[in-house]
Amino acid sequence: MRKKKTENKKCPFVDDICLEEGCKIYNERLDNCEIYVLSYNLFRLSKQLESAPDLTSK
Repeated sequence: MRKKKTENKKCPFVDDICLEEGCKIYNERLDNCEIYVLSYNLFRLSKQLESAPDLTSK
């Protein structure tokens, strides 16, 4: 569930209120930190690699 615009977000790195403006990992379009998107994409990649046939054996 997304927080309302009036609520302050908590930065996962400094364990304090998110700066939003001037932060290098805050994405305005996502209205969130990009670090969560990165971890989600890495999870999906790992699942795809697990299900892929072994490319090292020939």
